[in-house]
Amino acid sequence: MLWLMCTYKKSFSNRETLNGKFAFEKFAERLGVRITHYHADNSRFGQNAFIVDLKSYGQIIVYCVVNAHQKIRDLQEIMRICTPSSSGPMHGKQR
Repeated sequence: MLWLMCTYKKSFSNRETLNGKFAFEKFAERLGVRITHYHADNSRFGQNAFIVDLKSYGQIIVYCVVNAHQKIRDLQEIMRICTPSSSGPMHGKQR
């Protein structure tokens, strides 16, 4: 199942990125879901603080292939969905 959560970030700091990760995992936990791995780009999610946190929780990350057409379509859809008025958790269709 594909899960997506949009959160507002005040900055691009590691702390803000991790706060978003924690909020997402807390939401998933309330639904009985444990997040075991992430699919992401390597910008904010390739930072050492994020990697260390993943490892401390036994999680893994798979990075998107650069210039992959699916990645571009997914990002366009995420940008369409994630507006300030729609901030919050949601889930998508199974792939």
